[in-house]
Amino acid sequence: MGRHLIHAPSRTEGAPSRAADATGGALDLAALVSVMSGTEGLEPGAGPWVGPRHTTLLDACRGAPLPLAELAVITGLSVTAVRALIGDLLRRGCVTVDPPGPPTGRDGACALSEVVDALRAL
Repeated sequence: MGRHLIHAPSRTEGAPSRAADATGGALDLAALVSVMSGTEGLEPGAGPWVGPRHTTLLDACRGAPLPLAELAVITGLSVTAVRALIGDLLRRGCVTVDPPGPPTGRDGACALSEVVDALRAL
């Protein structure tokens, strides 16, 4: 007889993500993650929740705030994993998460106008 696969719901199916739980909503890919002071000596195993991925994220954004998407690229972790781990760090006061700032330089209307002018010049 053949084997039948039965879908068993995962532990998190239908539950809010750890990041959404910590922030009140999903973390934006452009959200800036900053490390709080006092986390320099945090090592994997320092607490039941501290793992090597947590410390990897802390080390990655120690120098300057980094967007969540960039943290995923730098660490090689999925965006979903980074969101969950940042949620853990946020709940414990190890990081802050700020919305992305406005684009530097010109506003969108000005940039769009320049693009239209450049296209007309062709």
